[in-house]
Amino acid sequence: PSPGPRGSGAAVGFGGMAKRVAEDSAAAQGPTKPLGGFALPTGPSALAGGAGEALHGSWDSGKGKCKIGKDPITARLTYEEPLDNGGRLHGWLDPVAGHEKLWQGTLAMLAKGQGPWYGPSFGEPPEVVGDIRVRLVQAGDAAEQAVPSMETQIRVADEDEDWQGGGPARPPPPAGG
Repeated sequence: PSPGPRGSGAAVGFGGMAKRVAEDSAAAQGPTKPLGGFALPTGPSALAGGAGEALHGSWDSGKGKCKIGKDPITARLTYEEPLDNGGRLHGWLDPVAGHEKLWQGTLAMLAKGQGPWYGPSFGEPPEVVGDIRVRLVQAGDAAEQAVPSMETQIRVADEDEDWQGGGPARPPPPAGG
């Protein structure tokens, strides 16, 4: 499913972001965009664990899939979403001050085989394509709510002013079950 027009309020999951980014990137093979809000790995929040560890793993929204985990070099929480061309969206997720179980980051497009950008010694920064928010949803007591879930919101660079919401995402069912 394709996202609605800008400002339509149509729900966009992280699968929709990947499609929009892939289309926009193919059309924008010109000069690199300015860094905007791209953040380098930073101090103490980069090492914070706690609730963020509950996000570790693979997630499926029905519209797309993503993976959240700890970066092996910086120990920061990372978001990755595969793209059809073999590349992926990558973002460092930082806790949002004043909110529990909410993280936000800038998304960059990485080519197939390209690692995350850790700073100037890793060459030119990747193309920034937007921002993402990830919220961990508390698992409930009922059987259908016992599985943890998370929700994403995206804001595409140079297109969206407001956050576009996506539906819930859950870990994929176990293989063979």
